[in-house]
Amino acid sequence: MEKEKIIDSFDVSDQFRLKLHTGEFNGDSRIDLKAICHKAERGD
Repeated sequence: MEKEKIIDSFDVSDQFRLKLHTGEFNGDSRIDLKAICHKAERGD
């Protein structure tokens, strides 16, 4: 069973967000840093 806890999450710019969280999977502890890219919305 996987358990996650978000440590921090913040926007770097309008297009990028960073998420830092700890996770445990099959007894292994880990820290993940995810960079999420949001598509820029354009008004055509």
